[in-house]
Amino acid sequence: MKIQNIIIIVLLTISCITAGAIYYLILPESDQEQTSTFTDSPLFGNVTVYYIDVGQGDSIFIDTPNRDMLIDGGTENAGNTVVKYLQDLGITRIDFVVATHPHADHIGGLIKVLEEYNSTSAPVIIDCGFDTTSKVYRDFIALANERTLEHAVRGQVIILDTYVNLTVLNPQDPLEFNDPNDNSVVLRMQVYNVTFLFTGDSESKSEASILKSGLNVTSIILKVGHHGSRTATSLEFLEAVNPRVAIISVGLGNSYGHPHQETIEKLTNFGVIIYRTDLDGTIIVTTDGIHYTIITERP
Repeated sequence: MKIQNIIIIVLLTISCITAGAIYYLILPESDQEQTSTFTDSPLFGNVTVYYIDVGQGDSIFIDTPNRDMLIDGGTENAGNTVVKYLQDLGITRIDFVVATHPHADHIGGLIKVLEEYNSTSAPVIIDCGFDTTSKVYRDFIALANERTLEHAVRGQVIILDTYVNLTVLNPQDPLEFNDPNDNSVVLRMQVYNVTFLFTGDSESKSEASILKSGLNVTSIILKVGHHGSRTATSLEFLEAVNPRVAIISVGLGNSYGHPHQETIEKLTNFGVIIYRTDLDGTIIVTTDGIHYTIITERP
């Protein structure tokens, strides 16, 4: 093992000891990608990602042996669903709550989450820094301001556990776009050799910006942008990500027609296995950093 890698692992271990604060560790891109050929996982337990069925919206919970993260909470009506799901899992602390962008189908349910999990049990909020005047956003930001509120910036790395980190791929600072969707917080999670991409409602403009940045986007499991809309998942972005599995968070019979047929065909032509919350219910991905399993609420 290179001395540089040893130093990084020590830093990761130290960062995991102190709870209740946000840690950004900027790593050279070459060091974010694990290249070891171990046959046994070095993780001290599995990492599980829950793509919670919240109807037409997004809510993703990442559970690691050390720190946990919630990305979005669906609509206000979905707030109780998300809280109950977390409580049924026995979750008493959410170390990081990410609001990808201020649309109601992503932050609405976070209001209920932040009411149930106080500033001690949900201490850090990360958002994209895009302000709006909607009541849902005002209610959310009032609760967020009671905690540590950070704006995600491209290139930052958030440490959840040893061998588990998330790189911020979007947005830029200052924000590039006038559209909240394209300013979505986009995160790539590395769990040793298994990779995930969480895209919020990022569309083709922000996808192009991410590709132009040169950051690594290759990911085994892709959360498809903007509920499978034709305005996201450009061919160039899909080629760069090169996923094996695509997960679409979408409401059954929604008025937007999501996921659009163009996106489904694009994924199918790439040989990607598709899961959808409207058809499969909550989707659960568990990994030891080498292998991964996927189970769905509806067989």
